[in-house]
Amino acid sequence: MSKTYLCPCALFPSQQYGFSQAVAAMGRTTVYLSGQVAWNAAQQITGPADLGEQTRQALENLEIAVKAAGEHGLISCPCGCTSWVTTSTTPDP
Repeated sequence: MSKTYLCPCALFPSQQYGFSQAVAAMGRTTVYLSGQVAWNAAQQITGPADLGEQTRQALENLEIAVKAAGEHGLISCPCGCTSWVTTSTTPDP
């Protein structure tokens, strides 16, 4: 099964960290996207103190990765997505 590694220019260059933003497996094409965070293409966090802005950036990054797969003719319709939004605050005991 051949694979296509996708790293759209509008997302940060993740290869230096050992992963691709998205990977498409050929045959019955399946596209796997990496976890997206609030980094922009310049590796700067968007809205450091604004969880809403960070969430918007992470979802925009997800959209960019999905569109990259579509531009390569790899997908026409995503069929599932799981999202988690967390804070770094530790709850009181």
